[in-house]
Amino acid sequence: MKKILLTLITIVAINATINAQIIKVAPISLAFGVINAGYEKQLGEKSSIYPSAYVYSRSSVTGFGLGLQYRRYLSASKDFPAGFFVAPEVQYGSFKQKDLADFSYSSFSLGAQIGYQWLLGDNFTIEASLGPAYWIAGGSSAGTVTYDGVLPSIGFNLGYFFGNK
Repeated sequence: MKKILLTLITIVAINATINAQIIKVAPISLAFGVINAGYEKQLGEKSSIYPSAYVYSRSSVTGFGLGLQYRRYLSASKDFPAGFFVAPEVQYGSFKQKDLADFSYSSFSLGAQIGYQWLLGDNFTIEASLGPAYWIAGGSSAGTVTYDGVLPSIGFNLGYFFGNK
């Protein structure tokens, strides 16, 4: 996790004077043992890329995950980073469980979200999003439950906006 955060900070520092950027955290996920952070970088007038990472630690299960969204903002009357957006997304997660039977499993998803982001004052953002994601998950040991199907993909993030609009 430290390497991921250091990488995100380095990217932000290098690109600080180029286009708008937002560093985000998902505060509700903390209640479930997940530290989730991301970095949104404006690509064009109405588009951005949003890589994210999370670390999971609860009870005997630990893991990490990576995600990537391409966002297209649809609101004609709003400037980046405010307004409605659509975002195809891909996610990957890897988990280990250590208790009576140690095993690991991983997950992969493809999906899409629609959401809205508000700019509060000059520097703070809040966003909410929802959409479907097709998940494939499996384990490394015999008898491990696998999953192959659609689940909701939900987002709620607080962010700090900086750079040029």
